[in-house]
Amino acid sequence: MLPIQGHALPLDRIILLGDDTPRGDAFCYRRFRDQILGAEFLRCRLSRAAEICRLAGLDDLLAMPFILDIDLDSFNTRRAISPPNPSVFYDLIRAAYAITIALEPDCVSSCQLEGEDISASWLEQQLLAHIYKALS
Repeated sequence: MLPIQGHALPLDRIILLGDDTPRGDAFCYRRFRDQILGAEFLRCRLSRAAEICRLAGLDDLLAMPFILDIDLDSFNTRRAISPPNPSVFYDLIRAAYAITIALEPDCVSSCQLEGEDISASWLEQQLLAHIYKALS
């Protein structure tokens, strides 16, 4: 649910979505990080963005040209880059005017969860494979 008072855009136009990352235990947190590209996760995030646009009187975000900006340090597990259902992610790839990828190898290294062996170059290869598959 959006934390928007009275279901209207605040006067200052600032909407704090907060961090709803479950941190009950390491297993729950890892599971959350694993689903970053999953269809259900992305549908939920896009629904939030659509609601904000609606409240602001704007067209849906996906109705406007957009740049899909992907930061590799968002992928903290190997499973995160290989979702079982990437359909929503593929839809975003196909709809994007352009795609940017921030490699940030030091952040990839420091943000990965314990026990993962992730490098920016490996993530880049995996991400490019998704992009090529979505566009083929």
